[in-house]
This record gives sequence, structure tokens and C-alpha cells, in this order.
Amino acid sequence: MELREFAERVLYATSLTEKLAGPETAVTDVCPGRAVGVPDQPGRPENLRFCVGEEGPPLPRGAVLRDDLQRAVLLHFFANHELLATELMALILLRFPEAPGEFRRGLCATLREEQRHTGWYLRRLEACGLRFGDLPVNRYFWDAVAPVESPMDYVARLSLTFEQANLDYSLHYAGVFERSGDEKSAAVLRAICRDEVGHVRYGLNWFRRWRDPALSEWEAYQKALPFPLSPSRAKGNGAAIFNRRGRLEAGLEPDFVRRLELFERSKGRTPAVFWFCPGAEESVRGEPDGLREDAAARSVALSVEPLMMFVCRRDDVMLLRRLPDVETLEKLVRAGFVLPELEELGDDGRLRPDSVLRGRKIAALRPWGWCAAAAGLLEPLEAGLPLGAPGLARSWNPKIRELYAKTADQAFLRRFLEEEGAVPGVDPGVVGRTVGHAGELWEAVEEFRRAGHEEIVFKAPFAAAGRGNRRFLRPADLVWAERQLARQGALVVEPWLERVWDFSVQFEMQPDGLRRLEWIELQNDPRGQFQAASCGPRPTRGLEAGLARFLHERVFPLYDGALAKHLANHLERAGFLGAIGVDALVYRDRSGELRCKPVVEINPRYTMGRIAAEIRRQVAPGCSVRLSLVRSGECPGDDGVRLDPKSGRMDSGRLVLTSGAGPGGFASVLEISPAAKS
Repeated sequence: MELREFAERVLYATSLTEKLAGPETAVTDVCPGRAVGVPDQPGRPENLRFCVGEEGPPLPRGAVLRDDLQRAVLLHFFANHELLATELMALILLRFPEAPGEFRRGLCATLREEQRHTGWYLRRLEACGLRFGDLPVNRYFWDAVAPVESPMDYVARLSLTFEQANLDYSLHYAGVFERSGDEKSAAVLRAICRDEVGHVRYGLNWFRRWRDPALSEWEAYQKALPFPLSPSRAKGNGAAIFNRRGRLEAGLEPDFVRRLELFERSKGRTPAVFWFCPGAEESVRGEPDGLREDAAARSVALSVEPLMMFVCRRDDVMLLRRLPDVETLEKLVRAGFVLPELEELGDDGRLRPDSVLRGRKIAALRPWGWCAAAAGLLEPLEAGLPLGAPGLARSWNPKIRELYAKTADQAFLRRFLEEEGAVPGVDPGVVGRTVGHAGELWEAVEEFRRAGHEEIVFKAPFAAAGRGNRRFLRPADLVWAERQLARQGALVVEPWLERVWDFSVQFEMQPDGLRRLEWIELQNDPRGQFQAASCGPRPTRGLEAGLARFLHERVFPLYDGALAKHLANHLERAGFLGAIGVDALVYRDRSGELRCKPVVEINPRYTMGRIAAEIRRQVAPGCSVRLSLVRSGECPGDDGVRLDPKSGRMDSGRLVLTSGAGPGGFASVLEISPAAKS
């Protein structure tokens, strides 16, 4: 029997008996004939034709199938997949008659195994009381594979993607059927898994013959998949365990397997796109083209930028100037963290010309902070935003620029106190003064000193993490302040307070209003620069009783009440949406009484406190976290990492999240404290 005749029968027959019948005689391939076009769908009985707008029952989920109907629904779904694979292989034989004879013979052998798989499922379906065709069948595999443009395209899409994914799904569902007491169906799935190893090996052998030798196997595979297909489709999702052993048996390189296990890309959900831009304040100050970095600043940025991964949800995309190493990513996955899709920018710090993001739908653009650099980088993606979503003109405008200024923060606090009147626990006398020239600078210093504040701090309007702060301790500090006045046109002068508790309140400004997210305890050095952020289920846990009482009675209610209302109006006037962190502090006045400065800075961006809050969302329930930045040479290393057996997430120990190198590099260290025992 000619191979072409056999393939035509499998593809075009309208009865299952014909489609699943093997060749009557030995197969020859003397007359492969002319290439055929792609039909809208293969020949099938009427009850198995692809349905438009008609959906069957949802796929059962869970570790155990409750009844025969659930088993039948799964088996029906699997039978359609096997039949589709059979038909697609027949189509490839007819579409590419010029393909090497060895390739065509191997494909025919694989097709015969797919016929047997379909038959196995049909017999199990019958045992569950359901006929093939009683439920609607989908056409996803047909639409994803039928349009292939070459045999190489075929092995990348079917053999190395969908059949590779079945290495996970077949083992997973074998376990589900086994736990449900259906050992016969479990045996079918285990046998199919063994065959899939051979199918992947067959495709891999041809992929290696045809791929670009200048690329690694992983690079060539990624390049071979047309969007929206991606390596994410080559592995199971949900509860399906990654079948590393099966992939290695199929001959995939260990490095390929490692990278596939770590790779993430949405299989349907529209992603938000995130980018870490640590110098937002400096950029806002007046860099029209973005950030100008020296070597030290770039080293710090590269050290810390992966931390924004923890803000992303599964299926989101994180843009990085340098991808983290595979070992670090594997460590994070083992600790229970969910990683987004990671995309490396070009050498110029911009999207690569071949980035698939340029043609994708985008749910939202979420840089660390909006600035000229962020707007410039993300501009090519604006067209992918949904209709009505905030575009760059709203996200980055002069009003939002002013939100970064510390001068605006103090004006906000002063206005809040004036409109609210006396606020218990808050002294209006410590609100900073904005000065515009050297004469006003000295007047403000003298005014605070007359009020009893001996120590003074100067703050540049645009600077982050305390880098623009300077305590007035000697004449050189006054020279620094005058220099900042000349550069930025203004300066904030305020008293240096006897800090008792530094904290921040994390908010998210959404279209329907302001939402408070988390209380964060901050640890700063003597100059006020960031060192660490901590959060847990109880923000006052471990604090002295008097301080805890003051916080609960005087401080916390502000951020759910009057101050939150003023902040929401402040942000709404600027048209701002996104992450907000309000830094604040509790101090003791000259009489020793506790007082609160409820706004030290308003950060219209993500902050290390927000990162800590998002990390807490991904560790075991009830745990507390501490995120610190240390010099690379002082990094303590991992220690005592333990996973909670119920959640599979980290519940105690120390984990180095990112490690920096070069001048000024930082490492980020996560410390987890277990949940308090009730």
C-alpha cells in the first residue's frame, strides 16, 4: 500500500473504522504525489466534527475523579487529542511529499502508534458508558499545527511542544486515574507516556539535523516556534509534575531541560509588562533621554533589578537588562516562588527588534516608576494596550513628575494638617520647609533651631532611598545644600528627629480608588538610607507595649481614614494609577512623648517595602519576612531554608535572592520567620 494512499484515508475518511485502520499490506513510498493544501478540518463523522460556539463540560480538576462521568470526560478529551495527532501526521505526509524518506517512514510509524492510542481511549470510554462524539470536540491542536510551513516547523510544534507536554500530562493523569481506582485507564496513560518518549526522540533527531548550528538547541527551539506558541506549551501546568526523567530519556540536553522547566509565558492570559528602573527620581529631575549611569550605578541596578520579579504574577513579563543565572532561578522555584516570563533587553537597554512583545496584547505597563526612561522604553508596547487603558500620555506627564518631589510631599502634609486641624499625636512644627535660595536656607535652619531642634537635615527634591539627604553637622554640609539648590532649584529643610520606629504604608491607586495593602517596618542607617524592610501578619509584633498602643490608637487609623482620603484626592488630581509607598516615622519629642510624622516621603512608584510585601504573599501563610540589601562582599549566604509541607513554600531560613558584583554591587537577602504558634 502506498504511503500516500494510507495518509489520504486517515486524513479524509469520515468513519472512525477507516481512520484507525492500519495499512492492508506493506507500505511503500514510491509515488508520494503532489503536495496538498490545508483543509479547514479533517474528514470525520458528523458527531466528531469541530464545533463552533459549543462547549462540553469543563475538564475535571483535582487529585481524584469522583465518578464515571468525570473519568469519561477526561478520556473523551484525550481521545480527541490522539485522533488529532493521527490526522495531523497524515496531513504532514501529504503536505511535504519531498521530505526525506527516512523522515516519512518514521512519521508513518508514529502515526500508527497514535492510531493505537486512540483505540485504547475509545475502549476505556465505552467502559465508562460514553461514546466518542457524545461531547463537543475542540480544534486547538489542528489550528496550531496544520499550518506548518516545513517538516522542521512540524517537529518543533508537535514533537517538541505538544508531544513533549504529554510527558507531563500522561504521567499526571495516570496517577489521577490510579488514585480513583481505575487502574486500566492508568495503565493506558503510562503506556502512552512511554511511547511519547520515542515520539519526542524522533522529532528531536530531525530538529538537530535541520536547526541552525550557530544557535544552541534552546535558542533554536525558541526561534522555531511562531507566536503565540512558546516553550510554555511544551510542559504541563497546574498540578502536573515536570517529567525531567522522560525528557532526558528522549535525548534532550540537560541544559535544555533546565531552561524549559524555568521558562514561563502566558498560555492565554494577557500579561502586564514590568521593568525595574531604580533611578526614576534622578531621571525625573531632568534627563530628557532617560538615565545616565556611571559604572557604580549600573552595577547597583543590575544587582537589584531581579527583585521586581516578585511583584509580577504568573504569566506577566519582566524586562531585564541581564537575565539571572539558571542556578538562581532554580533556587527560587525550589523555594516555592512563581516566576514570570523573563525577557532580556538589547545591549542598548531597549526592546530587541525581534521581541514578541511588540506584537502582543498587553494588559498594563508597570515600570518601577514612571519617568522619561520608562516612557521611552515602553513606548513600542503602547499599541498593545486595551482600549481605554491608561496610555503613556496619562502615565507620564508633568503632574506625575511633581509627585516625585519631596517639596510636594511636605506641601501635601502641611495642607493635610491645615485642613484637618489638630491631629492627635502629630506636631505641625516638624513639617519641612521648602526653600528656593541660600538666604531662605539659613532662615529655615534658624527657625527650627529657635523651636528647639538642634539637628537639621537637608533633602534634595528628587532623590531616592535617602541618597539626596544630608544632615547638617559641619560647614561642608551647608555647601552641599547650596549646591543642590543651584542644581534643583529648591531644597527641603526639616528637623532631624529622634526616631523610634520607621515604617511605610503600601498602597495601590486603582481606577476605583486607593487601596491599602501592607504595613512595612523600615530599617535605615544613621543617614536615613535604606537597609531593610520587614512585614508580617501583625505589624506591632515584638514592639514595646507603649509604642504598639500608640500605633494602634493614633497612627494606623490615619492611613485608613483622613490621610488616605487626602492621599487619594492628591493622586487623582495628578491622574496617577499604580503603586504608592508612604514613608513615615514615630519619634520622641523633647519631653519624651511619642509623636508621628505621618508623611516623610510619598513614593509614586514601587519600593523595597512593596517588594517585601509581595514576597510575603509567596511564602508560607502566617510567616514574617525581612528583605535587606547588603554589599556583595558582605553577603551571608543561604542558611536553614525550610519549606512548609502543606503549601510547598518557604517558611523559615535565609535565602539570597540576588547577588551583585562589580563596584558598588548589592546582594538582596530574604529572611523568613515562621508563623507564630497560637
